[in-house]
Formats: sequence, structure tokens, C-alpha cells
Amino acid sequence: MKIIVLPKIIQVTDISSVEGFIDRESVGEKDIQLDFKRVDFVTSSILSVIIKLNRRLEENNGSLKIVNIRPYLHSLLTIIGFDRVIEIEDATT
Repeated sequence: MKIIVLPKIIQVTDISSVEGFIDRESVGEKDIQLDFKRVDFVTSSILSVIIKLNRRLEENNGSLKIVNIRPYLHSLLTIIGFDRVIEIEDATT
């Protein structure tokens, strides 16, 4: 399983670079954990990138899991039903 530590997004304009980063890091991988330990906020664009990645992995019998997410982000993703699509695990610290 590959662990991808997402970079901290400082501006909304950084989203395309995050998408490229995820695409580069996930090439050829079947099972991935996205580590959110540095992520303070998410946008609909980032969620779209994650959903696309999840679909690609599922098509190849792989899996995606979000780990080390801050509790307030986990709550937000739960409210919008994101946790029904992708497994999410709170930060342990």
C-alpha cells in the first residue's frame, strides 16, 4: 500500500498542482492511503480529484483510504456523505 502525504494547500490556486501531485504519486498503484495530516481545508475541486482517484483504483480492484484527517474535516466529509464512498480515519494525535 502506498501512502501519499498531501501537501498543505495555501491558496485555492494551488489545487491544480495538488491534482498533478496526486496523479504522479498514484501511477501504477493499486491501494493508496491519502495522508491528510497537513491538510487544513478541502475544496470541492480536491474532493473531485479524490473521487476520480477512487474510481480509478476501484476499476483495478484497488482501494483508497483517507488517514490522519482532522476531526472537523472528518465531520464535514461525513455530513456530505463522502465517508459512504471512501474509508476515512481521524488523526490519532
